This record gives sequence, C-alpha cells and structure tokens, in this order.
Amino acid sequence: MKIAILYGTKYGTTEKIAELISKLIIKNHNKDDNGSIDVELINLKEKDDVNLDCDILIIGSSVYMGRIRKEVKSFIKKYRNTLIEKRFALFICGANEVEGIKQINKVFPSEIVNHSIATAFLEGELNLDKMKFLDRKIAQFIIKGANKEFKIDDVAIDEFVQKIKFSI
Repeated sequence: MKIAILYGTKYGTTEKIAELISKLIIKNHNKDDNGSIDVELINLKEKDDVNLDCDILIIGSSVYMGRIRKEVKSFIKKYRNTLIEKRFALFICGANEVEGIKQINKVFPSEIVNHSIATAFLEGELNLDKMKFLDRKIAQFIIKGANKEFKIDDVAIDEFVQKIKFSI
C-alpha cells in the first residue's frame, strides 16, 4: 500500500505532525495485511507537481488567521477532480482548539471535506524562536490569553491515524 502525506507548513509544526503520522502508520501497519506499506512525505512548498498514484492521500496544513497555506490551497484547486476519485484524509494544525474542527469546514471546500475519509484538528506547538516579528507578537498574545501550554497532541494524532487505518 502506498500513502502520500502532503503538507504545507510555515514554521515546521505541520511537518513534524506529518512525520509523526507517517511513523504511526508504519508502526501500526499489521505485517499480516498482505504486503508492505510505503509512506512518502511531500512538502507542497518544495514540490507542487505531485504523482497521485497512491492508495491514500493525507493532506495537512497549518492555519494562520483562518487560512490554510497557499501551497495546499493551490494543490487542492489544481487536483480537485482527481481528489474526489481518491481516498484521502485532511488535517489542520493551529492554536485555536475551540474553533479547530469548525475551521476544517471553513478552510477546505465542502465537497473536499465531505468526500474525505477522516478529518482532524491537530493542535500544534508555537515555535516563537522561528517566528517572524509580527507572528511572534500575535503568538505571545495568544499564549498570554490562554491558560495552557501549546504542544503537539500525540493522542489526537493517534486517533486520526486510527480513523484512517479503519478505512483502509
């Protein structure tokens, strides 16, 4: 089975989450499932012409100011008709847990969301050291207003992978 994880990231958290998803898929793959599993990670900022000859696509993006990464948006627009014929899952990363799952319906076309086999909001970490000045100030404001630590949620990632696995 071939799985491609395509993502757009601004400061690296979505890439980290894509890598964790890949590792979990490989770890959870049952050796008795008749064959091997191949998982390819593709940063859409570096590669926009993608071979979609795979069994499952997993598409992820960070969300900033209510928008997904432009490279992810362009990919979906370019391959919209092909995606509808494929099995795929969607995830977004961000800091707003309350709005998280609602944002999936806002940032992706409804036709794409409705056709996906799984969707998830996967809370990300805030890497202040990597952020540009304005993004860092906004993040500091978010951190100050929230009484919690922003970190990658391994349990949510595992639940997302399980949803995908059950539909394989």
